[in-house]
Amino acid sequence: MTILSGWKPTLVQPSAPAAAQPKPTAASTTAEDVPFDPPALTVPSVRKHRAALEVQLAGLKAEVPAALLASVRSEPGAREAISALRRQIQDLEFEIDRNVDAVELAETQDVAAYAAWRRAVHALPPEEAIRGIGRDTCPNRCQRGVPAGCVLGGGCVGTGSSCWHPVIQADLFHIDQSGRKLSPFPTHERAAAVFGAACEKLKVKGKFAS
Repeated sequence: MTILSGWKPTLVQPSAPAAAQPKPTAASTTAEDVPFDPPALTVPSVRKHRAALEVQLAGLKAEVPAALLASVRSEPGAREAISALRRQIQDLEFEIDRNVDAVELAETQDVAAYAAWRRAVHALPPEEAIRGIGRDTCPNRCQRGVPAGCVLGGGCVGTGSSCWHPVIQADLFHIDQSGRKLSPFPTHERAAAVFGAACEKLKVKGKFAS
C-alpha cells in the first residue's frame, strides 16, 4: 500500500450560477408573457458561486502535501497527479480572482432584464396593467418605492417613485375650482389611459376632472 494509492486529486465540478432570466420584449407584451414579479436578480448567485469555489480551492490545497510526498517517494502516477492538481488549483484561483467581472456583467444584465420587464408592463393594455388593483391594494405588477414602479404612472419619467393610487393616495391630488381632483397625467397619453382605467375600475372616475 502506497501513500498515493490512498489519495487522488479531487475532480472539481463547480456548480453553475443560476441561468439568466428571460427578458420580455416589445413584441411579447401579452399578459401571459409579463409576470407579476420582475426577473430575479442573478448577482447573488454569482457571489454565492465564488464562495463555493473558495471552499473547493481550500480542499484542493489541503491535498497538496500528500501529493508532493507521493512524488518524493516516486509512487506510480504521482507526477501526473500533481500536474492535474496544479491545473485545478490554477483554474480555480483564476475564476475566483475574476469573479468580479462576472458580478459586473450580471449586474448589467439584471438592470437590463428589469428595464425590459418594466417596459413590457407599461406596454400592456391598461385593463391588464392594473390587474389586481383594489381600493386598498395596488396592481399586482406595481413596485412601490421604485422609480417608475407605479403601474398607474404608465412609465411617465416625472412620476419618480410615487404611488398614484386614486384611493390610497386620495389626499395627494390637487383640487380644481369645481372641487374635483385633477388628473396627475394630463399630457401623458399612456399614464392618463392607465390611471383612467384604474379610476373606472375603482368607481372614482367622477371625482376627477376630465
